[in-house]
Amino acid sequence: MGEVNASSVTTLRPSRPGGDRQVGGGPGPAPWSLSEPAQVPVKRTSLAYVFLCCFVLIYWARPNYWVPGASGIPFAKITGALAIASFFLWFFLERKDALSLPREMVFLLLLYIQMCLAIPFSVWRGGSFDVVIVEYSKVVAVTMVAMMTITSFTHLRRLIFIQTATVLLMVVLALSGHGSITESAIGGRLGGTFGGTYANPNDFALDLALIFPFAFAFLLTTSKFLWKAFWLVSMGLLVYTVLATLSRGGLLALLVGAVAAIWEFAVKGRRHHWIFLAVIGAALVVIFAGPAGYAQRVSTIFHPDEDVTGSSGDRRVLLDRGIRLTEQHPFFGVGPGQFQVVSGQEARDWHVAHNTYVEMSSEAGIPALILFLLIVSGAFSSLRRGRKLVAEDVSAQVLIGAVRASLLAFAVGAMFADTAYQFFPYFLFAYAVAILRIAQHESAVQKELDPVAMVTHNYA
Repeated sequence: MGEVNASSVTTLRPSRPGGDRQVGGGPGPAPWSLSEPAQVPVKRTSLAYVFLCCFVLIYWARPNYWVPGASGIPFAKITGALAIASFFLWFFLERKDALSLPREMVFLLLLYIQMCLAIPFSVWRGGSFDVVIVEYSKVVAVTMVAMMTITSFTHLRRLIFIQTATVLLMVVLALSGHGSITESAIGGRLGGTFGGTYANPNDFALDLALIFPFAFAFLLTTSKFLWKAFWLVSMGLLVYTVLATLSRGGLLALLVGAVAAIWEFAVKGRRHHWIFLAVIGAALVVIFAGPAGYAQRVSTIFHPDEDVTGSSGDRRVLLDRGIRLTEQHPFFGVGPGQFQVVSGQEARDWHVAHNTYVEMSSEAGIPALILFLLIVSGAFSSLRRGRKLVAEDVSAQVLIGAVRASLLAFAVGAMFADTAYQFFPYFLFAYAVAILRIAQHESAVQKELDPVAMVTHNYA
């Protein structure tokens, strides 16, 4: 499958009194100093992972929409298909390992089966068939590839970097004139014009909120001034762009993710100066960059009757409608993707559920909602268990904290957006599963080496 060796594990060993001697002579390392990389058996980079990185780069960068001459080339479909094909090749060649599937993957497969079972009961079978078989099947397959092919923290860090960098590129393009402006009663709302979730201001804002903790983590784990400046500016751009979308759900997700990241990195990590800097930075962005009328719009979260756009009332109608549909069709719903078909007469011209949990239960039944919640809770559990196994790996702790903060932001943002069939949340699930698998592997390796050996990385 075209595998190449991954990086070896670096160990931290105490020196013996009087100085250790390395193999071949010479003075030993200083107490608790980094030693030479230990040659231990580690999992290797698979061809499926390489194609997965290419898919993430292309899917989130959307070159078809802004690179001249690239509009007719299906880059994402090609790289996604290669990643899936490579993964299934591994599956059939390594059946022994393939049988030990993570529980979140089992729940995901069961959720997909539930979606398929819901198709015959759909109010529009053809539409549900397209949603499940044509669209959602790709999400499930690529998520499985990510769960099983991210086999080291280096792999995970690289993939998160690609995702974060490409979304930041979309921010720059949107702010530089490539974004779309949706007029509303309180002003223009910024969105991307790159298709998928970027086109809708609410979805665009949620996408940005989910990568904010990643940018924060990269800021902490680099020691170079230019990179620190880059990530600090990037965080400011993310906040500014979320405000420019005028999305209340996106803002709540951003606040949750930011507070969770500050708790992980500043409070638990004892970097208290970041609390002060974060508060000052957020205040400056809101004061000088907040759109006119945005404060009034945010206040409608708590006072929906004061919403001049009427969207708060419409969302309440849609929520009630979703609950009633769940009660009327508890086992298979009205069909995946068909909430808008049956809700058009009870809201204005935007009929989606605007709530991922209601979307799941009303479109695919209560079993789908339960399975989805099991995946979410399982992801949090995997992060918690993985963190305990690599408690001495400072860099891994920062990465795990970022994924956890992003997952918390999603859990809140999902209450205001339809994300059931999108890639973004499922990649977070895949990251959590991969973290536990990597932590278990590294823990087993360390036990076979030196009981005091620890995997470490320098960070600022």
